[in-house]
Amino acid sequence: MAVKKLNEPFGVILLNEYAVDMTLNWLCNTNNMSDVHKNTLFVTLDYKAREELLKFYPELVVFTWNAKCLQSHFLPNDATYMSFFLFRTNLIRALIRKKKNFWMLQADTIWRRNLFEKPVSSSTINVALDQTGHEFSRKYTMNGANFLVFGNRSNTKELFEDVYWYQSRFYVTDPDVMKVVCSNSRYKCGWMRHRFISGWEWIYSQQVRPPMLIQMDGEVNGNKISTMKRLFIKKV
Repeated sequence: MAVKKLNEPFGVILLNEYAVDMTLNWLCNTNNMSDVHKNTLFVTLDYKAREELLKFYPELVVFTWNAKCLQSHFLPNDATYMSFFLFRTNLIRALIRKKKNFWMLQADTIWRRNLFEKPVSSSTINVALDQTGHEFSRKYTMNGANFLVFGNRSNTKELFEDVYWYQSRFYVTDPDVMKVVCSNSRYKCGWMRHRFISGWEWIYSQQVRPPMLIQMDGEVNGNKISTMKRLFIKKV
């Protein structure tokens, strides 16, 4: 299996052909960060995305699941978008069965420093969640773009079985499900500080204490590359 080559906690990025440009931008952004490319699993949902990634970065670890229903543009709250969340949860469940610790990542995130060099706590939490907004925003609302799963914890499997139960029956995203699941005392959900990972809102704040990672989402209406260019982010 592809993950045997990766050091834990490794990263996982999902994409189809419409996210190739964003993913190549992320690869450029992290190119000089030690072992980031080496320890990231790229799961492509079509062969075109696979070919494009390997054309520019032939050493990447790429696994392809040819999912016809996930090969179009994703629009917020449409059927393909919600199906993507369900696919991601099933992928998480599969990796947990291997008792792996891993980061679920999104390529629309600007890295200022190497995430994989941050020490991982030895606590007993099941998952470390990112938060929406920035340092001065409301706390403890999951963003759902970059989060750490401890697959070697005894009941993390049950946590994501509960997530799957909700997503396979209701039209609901990861952040909304986590509000319910993490309220269960059986599970321990940790929260990453905004100093570590912030959302796009930080750009429109006072911009104090730049976070380690900034995830670009929210007001971009499905065209994140254009928004990043408009904001003069030089890596684009």
